[in-house]
Amino acid sequence: MALEICAAPEGLPVSVEEAKAFARVEHDADDELFETLVAAARDHVEQAVARTLVQTTYKWTARCFPDLVHLPRSPLVSVQYVKYRDREGDLHSLVADTDYLIDYAAEPATIEPVRSWPMTGDFPDAVQVRFIAGYAPDDGSPPDPAGNVPARAKVAIKALAAHWYEQREPVALTQPHEIPYHVARLLNGLKVWR
Repeated sequence: MALEICAAPEGLPVSVEEAKAFARVEHDADDELFETLVAAARDHVEQAVARTLVQTTYKWTARCFPDLVHLPRSPLVSVQYVKYRDREGDLHSLVADTDYLIDYAAEPATIEPVRSWPMTGDFPDAVQVRFIAGYAPDDGSPPDPAGNVPARAKVAIKALAAHWYEQREPVALTQPHEIPYHVARLLNGLKVWR
């Protein structure tokens, strides 16, 4: 199984200014570094909790249909398509509510066949699902793509960026943690358990 980003998010869940304020940095000399740290912290948080914070379009592929497709990112916004390759390698589209059902409320969201999945050919991308996951932008003018990201995710990202800014050595001898304890606690409340 593989997951690739088809359309990147329109912004970061935390701005450079927010991260700098959290870290109590008042100069602009490290803005580029903070942008990198915020992006890395977002990646870490999203991987740790199996959530997408700012809406992103993905393509999930597999060699064959599992009984139940568990989409690897929450919250699910929409499924754009479900396709499969037959034994000759030709690509076919399935129809929502006719061929498959989507459980948007499940975490992670699932896709199941109405009757049974069709037979696929032996290809790495024999099953293809394109979907959008992430929190909806707020209704402001202009809309803020990170407006509905949970506060605990934003705090975790700011705390990680500040921690990495201040602790640049790969291992801290005084506190041998991978990430600060309070960040791990914040992430546990967001984690999608499968």
